[in-house]
Amino acid sequence: MAATFSLTAAATADTGPSDPGMPAMSQAAQALGGKASERLTERWTRQYLDALERQDLAALGDRMRADVTVTQPITFSGNQEPDAVFEGKEAVTGYLTGLFGMMETIDFVDEQITVAAGGGSSFVQANGDFTTREGDAYRNVYVLHFTFDRHGSVVAVNEYANPLTYCQTFPEAAVC
Repeated sequence: MAATFSLTAAATADTGPSDPGMPAMSQAAQALGGKASERLTERWTRQYLDALERQDLAALGDRMRADVTVTQPITFSGNQEPDAVFEGKEAVTGYLTGLFGMMETIDFVDEQITVAAGGGSSFVQANGDFTTREGDAYRNVYVLHFTFDRHGSVVAVNEYANPLTYCQTFPEAAVC
């Protein structure tokens, strides 16, 4: 079952999607500039997080550009080169498939979404209240930085999380 993201009629009525399944910023929002763009970016961020929590790979894929990247800048070794960079929709989808295979539930709590001035980029600070497939609690702390194109498609995500929490929950992981 493929879920789709929907913006309110006001957000899509003027221009409609530029690409099938991709909501475009309305002419009204473009004319208003900053604040309207910021509201759309906040909405796109919330929709992406909701799809992560539902583990809805189809909806997430619909919201990614073909050249999307996901980077995990905090490393297990402490160096400055990211241990994980997923480039392209296929690689990012593979990463998400692996994540969903590990987690029974995904729930972001205590979320704070901050949108950069003018929209197009957002930061999320949240606590993870996840449950592994084995039924164990997985509670990490997250900062996510999203970059969107003008159609609401994800261009890039930087995922900051505590690698120690990961290794305590998954000590058998190769990176631990």
